[in-house]
Amino acid sequence: MKEITRIHIAKQAYDIETTAKKDFEKYMKKLEIYAGDAEILADIEIRITELLTEAGVEKGGVITAEEIAKVQATLGEPEEFAADDTPVSEDEVLGRPVKRLFRDMDGAMLGGVLKGMATFFGIDVVWVRLAFIILLFASFGTAFLVYVVLWLVVPPARTTAEKLQLAGRPVTLAAMREQVTADVSSTRAAEVLKSVLCVGGGIVSILVAVGALVVTLGAAGAFVLSGEAKAFMIGMSVHAWMAWVALGLFVLAGLLLSLLASLVAVMLLKRRATKRMGVVIVIIIVVGILSASGGVAMMVGGKQLRTDEAQALIRTHKEALPELAGVKKLEAQAYSGSGTAYDYADEMTIRYVVTTGAPRYELRTQFEGKPAVSVQGDTVRIALKSVGRRVFEYGYTQPELVIYGPALESINVTQGNLQYTGLEGAKQEQLLVSSGGSTGVVVFGSYENLAVQGGGDVDVSMSSVRNLSVDMQGGMTNVRAGVVYGLSVTHPDACPIQSADDQRPTVSVRSVSSGQVIYNGVTGPVVQRETPCGAVVIGANTNEEGDYED
Repeated sequence: MKEITRIHIAKQAYDIETTAKKDFEKYMKKLEIYAGDAEILADIEIRITELLTEAGVEKGGVITAEEIAKVQATLGEPEEFAADDTPVSEDEVLGRPVKRLFRDMDGAMLGGVLKGMATFFGIDVVWVRLAFIILLFASFGTAFLVYVVLWLVVPPARTTAEKLQLAGRPVTLAAMREQVTADVSSTRAAEVLKSVLCVGGGIVSILVAVGALVVTLGAAGAFVLSGEAKAFMIGMSVHAWMAWVALGLFVLAGLLLSLLASLVAVMLLKRRATKRMGVVIVIIIVVGILSASGGVAMMVGGKQLRTDEAQALIRTHKEALPELAGVKKLEAQAYSGSGTAYDYADEMTIRYVVTTGAPRYELRTQFEGKPAVSVQGDTVRIALKSVGRRVFEYGYTQPELVIYGPALESINVTQGNLQYTGLEGAKQEQLLVSSGGSTGVVVFGSYENLAVQGGGDVDVSMSSVRNLSVDMQGGMTNVRAGVVYGLSVTHPDACPIQSADDQRPTVSVRSVSSGQVIYNGVTGPVVQRETPCGAVVIGANTNEEGDYED
């Protein structure tokens, strides 16, 4: 039976055969002479314990002469490369080099995560940091959370052997010595760069912290003290308590952002980061994201709740209108102009639908009351009957009045919006549309002759029109049309000088099939025409919504 004694390697106790101990001590003395550095020697001992573990010798186990021989064969003999500074190749050691991911603290800006990834994949760290900055903005800050998690999970490469494993190099004596020499030569330059970047990053973080704090408290204070809270809630149709909760969550998110930036500034300026601080940062980020998301959810949920309540209040009022049987003209006022930020009762959308059936109307509204309809000769006048002013506590739904009546020859809209739909499957001979500057008229159907007068927005792009005549009359007219067979445009020869913010009256047409345009009484080819007073755009393109773009 071989004699057993005790030995410590890298502060770990092992049992070892006496003869093996003598061989090991001789080998370590040679290594000590070769290494010439206590750090290298310590790394060598750590590497030896790893090799013993790979050989099946755990802490407290018995080391035999065979295991010592395997260790020497793997690490190599110092005299084999003492005169040659060329690192031994991978084939000169037993087994393949082990590549492991560590955080590289040499030249690291913060936690060494990016530097470690760059070393692990053999990429210049500049590109990795640039990619991280891009991802930081593209992911709305989520990439920083991933960085912190990796910072907590991935261990740092503290020993020379771990640095070699990070780079995928064989852990030999020559490689260790080469690594230590490289570390010493690069440490000073890395420290200078790190100092500059840490100070600059710390200053930026302080500015972000102060800015986030000022903006958060300033916006919240202005919102509460200015008296705009009530108007905002009513305008956004959000429940009051949900709006206040959302405000509190947004304020909390802003304060957490300021705190996060402050902690980052402390880490950068002190150039020291701990796992405890990393855990705190992760908690702040998670709570901040949840807080901001909760605020958005409260706003969306509050608006949906108000919308559901508003929809539940909608009633449809129906009534026959036999007096419309002989009318040819319509005068509509869909908005009285008396509404305020809290009073929407005087606004509605009017739809006139041509029918061969009995004339009638349908009014969809949250309010009690009915439209004011009066007939004088062949003209019908329609306006929303006032139902009283009120501060509307629920989400507002604009009233919609649908009138079913005979085909009209003229429509005059003084205020608001109106839709006119011709009889399905039939072509109407003529229709005159006149409107004011604050109106919007949409015409559907098929027409032989369609005339537009006055200002406002008139959309006939969904209609079939043979001859379209537009008389701008100096008003702010914007007419959009599809394919027409003949186009006649008239506007004043002179007009007032407009400011830079003013828009010129415009007729936008996809195409004119006749190949000519009558412009102020003069027939000419189909071309775009522009004057200080207005413009005609032929061949306008459509956008994603199907509207024409100039």
